Formats: sequence, structure tokens, C-alpha cells
Amino acid sequence: MRKSVFQVNKRQKEVLSQLEQDGVVYVTRLSERFGVSEITIRRDLETMERARLLTRFHGGARLPEEPAEAVPLFDEKGRRNLDEKILIARRVAELIHEDDMVFMNSGSTVTHIPQFLQNKRVTIITNNARMACVDYGESVSLLLTGGIHNKITQSLTGDLAKRALEQVYATVCVLGVNGISAEDGITTSLYQETEINDAMLNRCRGKRIVAADSSKVGRTLNFISAPIDKIDMLVTTARADPAEIEKLKARGVEVLVVPCEPAGGEHCM
Repeated sequence: MRKSVFQVNKRQKEVLSQLEQDGVVYVTRLSERFGVSEITIRRDLETMERARLLTRFHGGARLPEEPAEAVPLFDEKGRRNLDEKILIARRVAELIHEDDMVFMNSGSTVTHIPQFLQNKRVTIITNNARMACVDYGESVSLLLTGGIHNKITQSLTGDLAKRALEQVYATVCVLGVNGISAEDGITTSLYQETEINDAMLNRCRGKRIVAADSSKVGRTLNFISAPIDKIDMLVTTARADPAEIEKLKARGVEVLVVPCEPAGGEHCM
């Protein structure tokens, strides 16, 4: 059975924004703010709790103390299919040119890209806190968005991160994703990251690239970051599902398949 995708309505988005700001919300105040019944608010909170976006208590809700079990630690996620991620990162770096302004999100694959930019003069704008620890060379300028730090995913999210992105137009956007499919587009397991991914895509005036190892191709997670028609290109490896690749091509996505052959010491096992 195909996994369902949770879509957050406008009121629930505002509840989540208030949660990010205050850490707690109350049913009575939300009812007054939105002009709806307390029963309606409770139903919203129940729906969001099932999606593990919050934890309810009597009269309100708070941010969950622990992230969803499906969300791995950044270092754990980074070790998965590491050989593929390095090959993909090298290929994506070839698509970035001198003087490009590049959005990169909190995906683990994108953290390998700066090492392959060589001596290109490039500016990277990212919500990936781990990127500050990457050896990106003297020719690369790195700008962090700021925002709420998630120590599990090493991402920076929230209004501060979104406002930073709204001040910039990028020439290239590179997104790491949890899932990409022709039917559901790009998806993630954390709602807060969908808004950042969407903002990067909307503020990009050039090529919008998804960098995804083979395990992500054809996979759907809980939250939609963007429909597939917002993506120009997918860079993956030859281990990806060929049927799904054909579906993506049919939807207008250019797919670059990196061979799983030795290249500078890295290869797909």
C-alpha cells in the first residue's frame, strides 16, 4: 500500500509557527485567534500529534521532546550510502559555475559538494548547520541562514531562516531530500524543513537540482516540500530504480545518472 502524504492546512501552519516561537500553545487562545470552535482546534492538534509535530496536554500542546523515530541522527544518515553520496556530490559540483550564488539545504549529500568546487568562486547560502564544519576552501563563501537549530538533523528552520532566504536570489538551488517520486514530488519526514526547501526553490532563478542517492528515488515521506514540476534535474546513481527514473523523465525532469564505477577511489558497493 502506498504511503499517505500529510499536508498541513493554513491554520495548522500558523499553529506550528507559534509553537516554534513560544514552545507552547493553548486551545482557548487558538480558538479566539482563529475564530473557530475549541473542538476544531482540538481536532487540528490531534491531527498534528499523529504526525508527530507536537505533543498534546490538557488545554494545549507543546513541541515534542523527541523527534519522530523515523528521523535519524545526521551522522547516521550521512553514513548511509556514503559511496553514492560522494559520487553524486562530485557530479553536482560540476554543474556549479564561477560566481554562482547557490542555495543548499540540510541534506547530508550536499555537505560533500563544497570539497569538489575546487577553486571556483562561489557563494553558498544554506540552513545546514553542519556545513560550517566542512572544508570548503578559500574561494567559497558560506552564509548560514540562522534559525531554530535541530540537533538531530543539523538543520536551521523557522521564521528567521525563511526571512534570510527572502533577501536573496540564487542562481542554482541544490536540495538533498528524503524522498523523490514522479507522483508525489520531493518529500521529507520533518514538516519544518518543507518551508525552507520551498523558499529556496521559489527564490532560485536558475537550475533547481535534487541530489539523491538511489534509496530516495521512488520513495515518499510524510510531508511534501514541492511538486515534481518545481524540479529541473535529479542527480542520482545507476542503482536507482530505472522505472521511477523513466517516470521522472516523463514529467519533464532531467535525470543525470552517475555510473557506479571507481572514480577517484569512490564507487558504489
